[in-house]
Amino acid sequence: ETGIRVTIIDLEGNVLVDSIKDPTKMDNHIYRKEVRKSLNNLYGFSIRHSDSIGIEYIYLARKMKINDEELILRLAVSLEKTNKEVFYFWLKILGFATTVIIITLLVTLMINKKIISELEKILTQAQDISNKKTPKKIKQFLIKEFEKISNTLIEAGEKLKDIDKERSKYTGKIKLRNRQQKEMLSALSHEFKNPIAIIKGYCETIMEDDVSLKIREKFLQKILTNTNKLNGMIDRFSLALKLETDDFALKPSRFNFKECVEDIAESLQTKYKDREILVDVEDLEIEADKTLIEIVITNLIDNGLKYSQDSVSINLKKGIFTVKDNGIGIEKEEIDKITKKFYRIEKLNWNNSMGLGLFIVYYILKLHKVKLEISSKKDKGSKFSFDLSKLKK
Repeated sequence: ETGIRVTIIDLEGNVLVDSIKDPTKMDNHIYRKEVRKSLNNLYGFSIRHSDSIGIEYIYLARKMKINDEELILRLAVSLEKTNKEVFYFWLKILGFATTVIIITLLVTLMINKKIISELEKILTQAQDISNKKTPKKIKQFLIKEFEKISNTLIEAGEKLKDIDKERSKYTGKIKLRNRQQKEMLSALSHEFKNPIAIIKGYCETIMEDDVSLKIREKFLQKILTNTNKLNGMIDRFSLALKLETDDFALKPSRFNFKECVEDIAESLQTKYKDREILVDVEDLEIEADKTLIEIVITNLIDNGLKYSQDSVSINLKKGIFTVKDNGIGIEKEEIDKITKKFYRIEKLNWNNSMGLGLFIVYYILKLHKVKLEISSKKDKGSKFSFDLSKLKK
């Protein structure tokens, strides 16, 4: 049934049993290559033409005990049969691989279609907020980051709705509330729309065009990068809301301020490779919320690098930390406004990530009972500083 030829040979080479030919009519097999090898090794192997049958065989022989007698058991299968089986095996492998590729493509198309659908729903939510409508809650998302964006938009919509309700109670703050609402919507629309449009464009390209795997991977990486960007903006927006409403508990710990500054400066140097960051910071142990202090340092240094073409100096002497740049500077009348939420100096083309950077810095330092000092001159640069003496315990 298996097509395997079976031969039993004694240790002198006499054929005792053969499943195809009469053993009495067969020659002595002691000099057969596979038989000789099996006498001294675990098994013997050869591929050759069978003199007794007249076709090519693959032989495998092994010495073993049969009824307490040492004999050689030899199995053989025709080479033609083996070749056919190998050929059919590769046909099966090819068929399986083709099936897997087709399934993968179909799944990818389905996922891309789902991503585009979810992005369109998020854009609809943003449009509803722009139109002062309550955005509808989306039940289920394929990507968690999109769910987070959607929930944040809903929260923003609900907060805006609450602001509208409060207008009737606080008539004196109507103009202020209107301005905050417009700035919030403008920030959300401006910051969210571009990454979402990029993600949508890459998804549509993957679905509509016959792109290579390498290009597909590149596009998916772009989608991931912009998704992370959206996630980062959401985190900043969420942090700003918590700070403003005092819904944030400090987690103080003791750490070396110098090491913290040097680590952040080194990290930003990789982002701004063609810029110079000058660090002159003395050793100082402080007790504060390290995560929040790192946000403060990062925002101040990053601002200096963004709005200056020259080097940025970081200094800590006698407990006073200073970040100084030689950039475009700030008008005197603008200095008191730049720490407000969503405030941007539009005429100077400042892109301040929804206008939250210095707002977050101001509130974090306020939580630590530390005041942010700002001095600047138009076209001569800016200096941001604060006193760490209250944090030395």
